[in-house]
Amino acid sequence: MHAVLVVMALSLPSMAASQDAEGVLKRVQSTYAAMQSYSQRFSTRLTRRVDQGPAVTVGSYGELRVARPNKLFLTLTSPATGTIVAVCDGVTLTTYASKTNVYRRQPAPGTLAAVVRALRPYGIGMDRDPLYFFAAGTGGHGIVAPRLKPAVTLSGARCLVVSGTFSVSLPRGTRQGVATLSVDAASHLLRKVELSLPSVPVTATVRTKRSGRPATERRTMRVSSTSTLYVQGMQANPTLGADAFRFAPPKGAVEDKLSSPGR
Repeated sequence: MHAVLVVMALSLPSMAASQDAEGVLKRVQSTYAAMQSYSQRFSTRLTRRVDQGPAVTVGSYGELRVARPNKLFLTLTSPATGTIVAVCDGVTLTTYASKTNVYRRQPAPGTLAAVVRALRPYGIGMDRDPLYFFAAGTGGHGIVAPRLKPAVTLSGARCLVVSGTFSVSLPRGTRQGVATLSVDAASHLLRKVELSLPSVPVTATVRTKRSGRPATERRTMRVSSTSTLYVQGMQANPTLGADAFRFAPPKGAVEDKLSSPGR
């Protein structure tokens, strides 16, 4: 009996940490679900390592505004992609890429989740970030076995830190990663999101040489990645009029009508 009590006592802190972490995540869910609108600025850092090669880091920054049920204004700027603009005014979804100076228009999807799915060709998605929680509501946070980690201070605000595993669907099956969320203790808004995926097999066509001549071959590599989102200037339920979801392509931009659905 004594041994059983000792084991139970040792497990209590772990159980309490799990329950507390789950409570933090549920509060995050309910906070975003209760909003009718939301805005933020953000910056990101993506670090990738292919096989045993050096780590390569790319940064980006942007701005996000959303309103229910399907309005969105998003800008994303990075050295690799230039500036991407995505604007949904509730009727039309317009996307623009500065690198090609091309824009596309299509009927607006009915929900924010569907709007974001339409942006996948631009490398834009949502995963355990503010847009994810705003669009998903109380539908589930998707973090398994969450645990509380030591609190941190970000931009002068005390943040609770929750870490756990999450699943992501890839062409070669589902992989497990680690999600670490830093939650503002006062507002329950996210200030930082880190997602790590270890050693994912990726098959790609690479350039090589055969008998001294240029050639290509299919090669499978293992890619590890860590993406970090830093959130600034968060506003819950800001007043967002029609102008907040309006975008005019710059002069000289070309409309890609063939790639626009329904054309």
